[in-house]
Amino acid sequence: MGTLTATPLDGLASGSNDKHVIEWDLATNAPARVLEGHEDVVSCVRAGASGDLLYSASWDKTARVWRDGACVLTLKGHDKAVWSVLPLDDAEGRVLTASADRTIKIWDLASGTLKLTLTGHISTVRGLAVSARSPYLFSAGEDTTIRLWDLTTSSCVAVLAAHMSAVASLSVSPRGDFLVSGGSDRVVVVWDL
Repeated sequence: MGTLTATPLDGLASGSNDKHVIEWDLATNAPARVLEGHEDVVSCVRAGASGDLLYSASWDKTARVWRDGACVLTLKGHDKAVWSVLPLDDAEGRVLTASADRTIKIWDLASGTLKLTLTGHISTVRGLAVSARSPYLFSAGEDTTIRLWDLTTSSCVAVLAAHMSAVASLSVSPRGDFLVSGGSDRVVVVWDL
């Protein structure tokens, strides 16, 4: 298993089964930094829009926030593996996590405190994506559904179903006009937003 993210400053970060997050030097194709602290598989790595923060999710039931190679915050509160982490990079400083405990948690980045827990999926929540054009969050579930959440009301406003097995990944187009989902059923679905 492995996860990759491009960083805003033309960099690359990865996470893997070896419990490490690696920031890569693309000029030399060698690790620039190895970030240690997770106690299990690193399932997701994301970069913040500003480029100074890196976020990681792990099967150790936590998400971590990194700055300059050091862990500056550990988000603890899930009962099972954390599969995805997503910084909203908004004025409220929110970070989202998705877990095998079937929940999505919304965290306050400044304090590291849990603000809210979203429930509705009946199985592991594997992925998260947001629309740049609206206050909507999309979540991918092993229950074969994609849920659409209104972040202003913290409510599920729609359940999208087209996959025959677990929805494994999601991505919103840069303009926010369509969503792409990939499933364990080896099907990719394009949703018009």
